[in-house]
Amino acid sequence: MLVDAQTDFVSPPPKPSMVHDVPTLATRDRLSKEEADLRAEIQAYASLTDNWDGEGAAAPPAQAVRDAIEFLGGRPDGIPLPLPEVASIGDVGIYWDEDGIFAEVQFGGDQAYSYYAQRKAARDVVEEYGNDSIVLAQGWPQDMVQLLRQLDKS
Repeated sequence: MLVDAQTDFVSPPPKPSMVHDVPTLATRDRLSKEEADLRAEIQAYASLTDNWDGEGAAAPPAQAVRDAIEFLGGRPDGIPLPLPEVASIGDVGIYWDEDGIFAEVQFGGDQAYSYYAQRKAARDVVEEYGNDSIVLAQGWPQDMVQLLRQLDKS
């Protein structure tokens, strides 16, 4: 993992070119069961159609699903697995919400993401970070990574 001091982003590790947009079986074999299950749940969002919630929700773009899975593939050491989510506007997301730390990353299908992260003490927000449009290739934002590493239980 590399940290670019000028941009404060954690660069994803170099990866071999992939023929498929989703992990191959060989890649999945190296994932923990929990991570494989997470990726499978996110991949399942690609099968949602418009009005999937019965209230007019938009179907997630296939690219949003691919972007979320690609982002997870660059997860830095010391970051626990997130929970998946899909928004009624069609965005695919992942989030963490425990021990006073909340972080969310949203993918709209344009090979970019937005994120918001905060840490609370009692009822007060003591740290808060975010950005509305980051190119996926920039990797994970360093401020969010540092905050999420506080959740590592190992």
